[in-house]
Amino acid sequence: MKMRTRPSARFTAMEHGRSMLGSLAAAVVLFSCEGPREEAAAVTDFGLDSTSYRKELDDARDAVMNGDHARSDSLARVVIAGSSAPERSKQLMMAYSALGHCKQAQRELDSAYHYFERGLRIAERYEQDQHVAIALNNMATVMQDKGDYEMALLHLLRSRDLRRALGDSAGLAKSWNNLGILLTRKNDTLAAMEAFRTAVAINERSGDSSSWSKSLANRAVVEMDMLRYDTALVLLQRAMAVRPRAAFGRSTAYFATNMALAHEGLGRTEEAKRFYEQAIQEAIAEEDLVTQGATRHYLADLLIREGDHRLARNHLDTSLSLARSNGALEDVKEAHLSFARSFEATGEFEQAYRHYRAYHALADSLMNADKDRTMSELLVKNEVDRTRRENAALRASEEVAQAEARAHQWQAAIAVVLALAVAIVAWALHQRTRERARRREAELEQQALRLQMDPHFLFNALNTIPGLYASADSRTATAYVGHLSNLLRLILETSRKVQVPLRQELELLEHYLHVSASRHPDVFSYAIHVDPTIDADTVTIPPMLLQPLVENAILHGLVPRKQGGMLEVDISRVNGTLTSRVRDNGIGRAASARANGTTLEGSRGIAITAERMRQYNQGRTAQDGLRILDLHDDQGRPCGTEVVVRTVINEAWS
Repeated sequence: MKMRTRPSARFTAMEHGRSMLGSLAAAVVLFSCEGPREEAAAVTDFGLDSTSYRKELDDARDAVMNGDHARSDSLARVVIAGSSAPERSKQLMMAYSALGHCKQAQRELDSAYHYFERGLRIAERYEQDQHVAIALNNMATVMQDKGDYEMALLHLLRSRDLRRALGDSAGLAKSWNNLGILLTRKNDTLAAMEAFRTAVAINERSGDSSSWSKSLANRAVVEMDMLRYDTALVLLQRAMAVRPRAAFGRSTAYFATNMALAHEGLGRTEEAKRFYEQAIQEAIAEEDLVTQGATRHYLADLLIREGDHRLARNHLDTSLSLARSNGALEDVKEAHLSFARSFEATGEFEQAYRHYRAYHALADSLMNADKDRTMSELLVKNEVDRTRRENAALRASEEVAQAEARAHQWQAAIAVVLALAVAIVAWALHQRTRERARRREAELEQQALRLQMDPHFLFNALNTIPGLYASADSRTATAYVGHLSNLLRLILETSRKVQVPLRQELELLEHYLHVSASRHPDVFSYAIHVDPTIDADTVTIPPMLLQPLVENAILHGLVPRKQGGMLEVDISRVNGTLTSRVRDNGIGRAASARANGTTLEGSRGIAITAERMRQYNQGRTAQDGLRILDLHDDQGRPCGTEVVVRTVINEAWS
């Protein structure tokens, strides 16, 4: 079974480092330090008193861990009222942090941000960079809960830079983990995976089992987004094995939720339902409203695919209500999308349209093209600034070395050797980054090649040959064999190239369509239209770009129709953009999903093509890429599907 995944929504259930249960783990970090006061005092007065209010602060920590937020709030306010002396500045900062975690767990996000910010100001006043980094990380998690991903990224990058400068490996792992979550919400799956891998590697060295468990579980979510469900199951089991019971307390529901998602991805629907029900019961027992709402949503999606819309909508009603009360905008957005698909599948188009509008309004407010571009610019700027600081430090050290070299020639020699070593390391890192990008692109190309060379397709295509020789004339059978051999030849030739002429891609498509039409006689016909202004010999595109789209149209749209099918491939140009449309008059996506238990978005061919477009169109305009449209007749009934691929025209082929 193939299923569409929603990383941003799934992190609501499993990342939980900012809401009710995950905030407890963050509180442990803060309570291991003492908090400074806010009133004016000399920097040297910070934290002179390390004994006052220890019992109150320990009790407040335990209250947060046990979900008793009212008691923790009361104890923290007692500490604030009694920390007016300069020597109790750490206690004051710790109390603000406790209040921030209480408010965040109660979904009072503005109040949580206010208290974390007050703690930050104290830490900045006393130049306590360790506490500054912790406060910034907590503020970033609140901004992420509010859907302000740009501000969250700003705080998180500053926190990460401070932790890197301090050599705080445990804190740096948390920063990489949170950065991975933000990158996932930005739909930058490969970068998110790299961030989680970095966090896991640091945790393995430091032995911080709480952070280690979170990083492994987050990486498992990204593995599911990449359709590697077996790997995700292994990572989830490993995360459960290393998680510390004391730190995570009642946070078992999100593990059951993600185990269910992995089993669902592997087509084990009954096993998935069992884990979903288990997760819901655990979330209710834990009073974990966020995880309960998200889990009901995933179960509803599964029920929609099975056609049980009544029970699915009951779960969605509860999920949407919980998401609204918790201020979980990502969950509200995804619940509207599921409602829309359910109503569309049952022909209630007015209701479906209303939910689609709500979904798109929220999607645009949370992560539109401008926000995505701004976050990308922030990431690039952060890396550029870091490089400039490192280069400035390097230049300064070189100037000092040169000054001392005039009096000590041997010191100059050492400085040269060190500078050369730094340059070699920098070059090696640069080469490794370029090689990683090349490997990533090669992996996508190899995935596309393996998809084209599907053994089932080859087996069926070869098995057709004896039947043709037996039932048709030898000329027809020979033509079929010729098309099949040319198809295989072109696949092997183009798989080694980054770009191919459009004419070669069209030739491959012609051979594939002829073979498919021969395998399914009288089921469909086809036509390929190319804008006469396009020079098919000079315009280039990524190899084997259109074949997965044509294959999906035939297998999921036209073959189930059985007869009278029509497939059209239309290629045109608008200014500097090449637009390729694959249109069929098949049974449509909704009917195909009911028949096969899958969606067009869940197809591996579609997923790989979309990822290739993101790589190929990187840095170009937002309208470039892949889009799937449902076609309807005058009465609003499904009458086919259209897939649109846009690429920037490249005429550099020679």
